Amino acid sequence: MGNVILILSFSVLVAAMWMVIYVFLQAPSKEQKYTVLLAVCNFLMCTGNLISVGSKAIEAAEVGLHVSFLGGAFVPFCFLLICASICHYKFNDAVVIGLAITNMIFASIMFTDSAFHFMYIKPHFYWEDQILLCSREYNFMYYFFMVYIVGYLFAIFIIINKTRKTKPVLYSNLKSTLRNFILTSIIAIIPFLASVILPLDLDVTCYGSTLALGFFIYTLHRERIYTMQQSSSELILNDLDDILLVHDLELHYEYANLQTIKTFPVLEDLPFNLSLAGLDDGIDRLLALQDNEHYKIGDTEYLCRIIPVSTNDKLQGYIRWLHDETDERRYTRQIIELKEEAELANKAKSTFLAHVSHEIRTPINAVIGMNELIVRESTESEIVTYAEQSIRAGRTLLSLINDILDISKLEAGKMELVNGEYETGLMIEDITVMTQFRAEQKGLEFIVNIDPDLPDTLIGDETRVKQIITNIVTNGVKYTEKGSVTLNISFEDGILKAVVSDTGIGIRKEDMNKLFASFERIENKTTHKTEGTGLGMSIVTLLLKMMNGRIEVESEVGKGSTFTVYIPQTVGNTVIKHNNESLAGTGRLAEARPRTVSKNAETRQAPVSSDVSIPEKSAPEKTGSANDPAVPRYQAPDARIIIVDDTKTNLFVATSLIKRTKVITDTALSGAEFLEKAAITKYDVIFMDYRMPGMDGVETIHRLHAATGPNSDTPVVMMTAETTPEALDLFSSCGVAKTIIKPLDPARYEALLASMLPQDKVNYL
Repeated sequence: MGNVILILSFSVLVAAMWMVIYVFLQAPSKEQKYTVLLAVCNFLMCTGNLISVGSKAIEAAEVGLHVSFLGGAFVPFCFLLICASICHYKFNDAVVIGLAITNMIFASIMFTDSAFHFMYIKPHFYWEDQILLCSREYNFMYYFFMVYIVGYLFAIFIIINKTRKTKPVLYSNLKSTLRNFILTSIIAIIPFLASVILPLDLDVTCYGSTLALGFFIYTLHRERIYTMQQSSSELILNDLDDILLVHDLELHYEYANLQTIKTFPVLEDLPFNLSLAGLDDGIDRLLALQDNEHYKIGDTEYLCRIIPVSTNDKLQGYIRWLHDETDERRYTRQIIELKEEAELANKAKSTFLAHVSHEIRTPINAVIGMNELIVRESTESEIVTYAEQSIRAGRTLLSLINDILDISKLEAGKMELVNGEYETGLMIEDITVMTQFRAEQKGLEFIVNIDPDLPDTLIGDETRVKQIITNIVTNGVKYTEKGSVTLNISFEDGILKAVVSDTGIGIRKEDMNKLFASFERIENKTTHKTEGTGLGMSIVTLLLKMMNGRIEVESEVGKGSTFTVYIPQTVGNTVIKHNNESLAGTGRLAEARPRTVSKNAETRQAPVSSDVSIPEKSAPEKTGSANDPAVPRYQAPDARIIIVDDTKTNLFVATSLIKRTKVITDTALSGAEFLEKAAITKYDVIFMDYRMPGMDGVETIHRLHAATGPNSDTPVVMMTAETTPEALDLFSSCGVAKTIIKPLDPARYEALLASMLPQDKVNYL
């Protein structure tokens, strides 16, 4: 029997040592620290017990009992601290200090009472079966200590029961742990009580304590109370700059992280389960916050989130989470400020470009207009040639201005697509006419192949489609010195496909990234003399992006390039009937005969005269010579118009370009001068400049319509360099009948005038 007890005592000691090591190696937390202390105290009890039962001398046995009592004095105290920590129950510091001092007094008494007179009455040590036993009668100190330990047990029961009632959410999460906690307490107390009740000379308290501790550590391990998950959660919550406060439905204090306690120091010594209502230090204001409400404490800005906590679909309490959004709000303000600055800069750029465009178009209008007059009136062929070259140079400059404005609008997102039904045949013919002249000048063959299945009409932005294809074709002509440029047009599955192939210089792979960049040109010994800004292909890319299209490029240096564009379009409903040879498969359209294409009973003669001046790009108004046979000749000597512009040169050009129509033309250099004349004289048409100092064209029109004069219903044509959608909407809203873009295109100018005049005053020649 003695050997069994020695083996049992040694095994219990080994188990106690293993528990100390196991708990010590766990992730740090309050529960882990308290459990380490508990395991060490239990180890002392087991060590003292083994020394006591295995000693060969009574003096050594007495030392073992002292060591056992020293450890046993602190076991219930550590157990109580662990229970309070798990239940989030906060003791007053004075209570904890008082309990610790009381335990130290018990330990001191037990350790210094060499004869154990305080604990036992006449203790008697004897050996039996190779183990040392002690017969004794218990003294008052032992019974007092027993009551003291049972008091700890009741305190643990009270804390757990209070948690069940006042912290249902926490209790629900820890229900299994706390039940095992109670079971552990019972396991620990039974051997202690048995030593008193039963006539045993062997103290079995350490055996029950070790068994209880082992069961308790197993519970903590299974419930992950102080594992990495628990400790990391605690570390994360305490490392947050956010405020986290948990309370139940009655506003009882449940939990607060470290930042909350720093912000509201009143919570530092506040016991759990105490009501938060009525506390100072800003707690009342915190409790009054609504979900998604902003709250500022000092220089820190918070966003309040109130998160309900439920168990089994039953609301138990709330988490008040104040998210620190100081940096986020600062960054947001900075982003908004930068965005506003960028928008202002972009607006300033757009305004600048609009003003520059207007100012540049004014002299261009004069240059082109004056040279047009020279072409009309000069009889010297050399002078006419000079003037025609000047006109082409002016239109090249105009094309550059249009490109710059297009890039500006596209990059600023101000470009708008104007979708409508258009004839594919006329669109291709326009592209051909605009490209053919340049190709012939360079001695190139320009070939157009059209798929026979190409629909007669498509729905999309015809102007932008023509601009895309024309830019690519023009680019091919520009960089091809000999051979041909071929345009293939087809339509399949809602995609208009245009393939442009040339036999030009080709593009190196390392230059591909420059191809679609603004103001970038591919430079080599062949291209350095080629005119251009590099904007055309950049505009193509941006327009295709707007239209959900794409472009592909294949090129070989010295052999040529192939550009393929895919533009989503919708098939139109109008069927076009041709009264001549179909465009499909006609090959070189430059050699095609003049043809008539009818649509909705309207007729248009295709311009193919050698007098046609080819513009550099597609624009809202087609340009051409006033001698174009497509422009009807007429005179209207009984008609009277007035042209308003603040620039004398513009007035001279505008009046001279329609001089042959015999129309009576008045002029005015300002809105005020115009209003004076309009109050007296009746006009058939009013041509009004938009940008004028003092009173601009829009204000002048408003005053005209507000007055009760002879011209209150006279049609107004706005002459302007403004082509933005906002400007056009503005003109339309103030009652403008038509808008003509500067610089004035002679053919369009004359045709527009004819359409605006009363037809009974127009005599066609």
